[in-house]
Amino acid sequence: MILVLLNKIVFCFKRGCTPFD
Repeated sequence: MILVLLNKIVFCFKRGCTPFD
């Protein structure tokens, strides 16, 4: 699901973490 991945990236970007863990 591309939308879920995008949401995770945006969420992690705002929190300053890496979405690729």
